[in-house]
Amino acid sequence: MFDTHAHYDFNDFDPWRAQLFDELSKQGVNKVLIPGVSLSRSVKQISVAKQFDCYYALGMHPWYLPKDISQSLVKLDNLLSEQREDASLVALGECGLDKLVDGFDKQVELFEGQLALAHQYELPVILHCVRAHEEVLARLKQQNLAKAGVVHGFYGSTELAKRYISLGYKLGIGGLLLRDNAKKLQEAVAHIPLEHMVVETDNVKFTVQDASDFPAYCQKIQKITTKIANLQNLPTVFVVEQLVRNSLQLLEV
Repeated sequence: MFDTHAHYDFNDFDPWRAQLFDELSKQGVNKVLIPGVSLSRSVKQISVAKQFDCYYALGMHPWYLPKDISQSLVKLDNLLSEQREDASLVALGECGLDKLVDGFDKQVELFEGQLALAHQYELPVILHCVRAHEEVLARLKQQNLAKAGVVHGFYGSTELAKRYISLGYKLGIGGLLLRDNAKKLQEAVAHIPLEHMVVETDNVKFTVQDASDFPAYCQKIQKITTKIANLQNLPTVFVVEQLVRNSLQLLEV
């Protein structure tokens, strides 16, 4: 399986990271993408990706809005240039817009700058979008990127899904699908063709009492995949294979 979005470079994983990746391998998760959230974390992020043979993306999340947008975009440009020959660098992000946090105008400036860099370096984008789909879709249409990307943590309607799909974007389906009240998302997953989805855990924190906690934690992606299979009325093995193909096609790896 391919987890297309997990923040395994975060400090919460420091005491457990080696054991975690060992258990992931046992559970059949043999590909992981670690997205970026800020430039200050990029050195550690790249180091973790190298140590555990992960793919990674570089970018600036709207929750980690830098004070100087222009300077930060220059630094990101330089970092992408430095890493551009690294086959493990497969995307830009996560980047986007979030109306639940402050500084929306600054977020827009940062997002537009990152879309321009994604086009320049011909990288797909990992999109973070909360209550700002119209603004994000408008800018995706304006930029017309060389490569599209994925809508991380998609939680919208079938109609919204189709709008992103029409622009070439895939939908990142994660743990929200498992919620009993996620009827709108479940309906969308049931009706959207499987080739437009990838699966993700968005794991950001981890605490354990003992090693017996690892298997349950690492089964999250299996539960999401099984739920997709049930909603699509398809065999789970077929769904796993198709989701992996979708991920490889999206990231061209």
